Amino acid sequence: MSAAARATVAGALFLALFSGLYTAGAVLGAWPPAPEGGFAGSDLAAGFAFGLVLLVTLLVSRPRAASGTG
Repeated sequence: MSAAARATVAGALFLALFSGLYTAGAVLGAWPPAPEGGFAGSDLAAGFAFGLVLLVTLLVSRPRAASGTG
């Protein structure tokens, strides 16, 4: 398994664990709910920032030569 695949799997597992713990905490009342409108528009800003970072990463990265036969 390549390093990128291991990082992807580790990230997905971490996200699943965090999501499960956060959901369990919310259901059990471990912390108060977020205020109404407290995060208004933050999802758009975060998505835009991620999109820009992804675009720059894809434009800057160099294509690698295929190794192996097949």
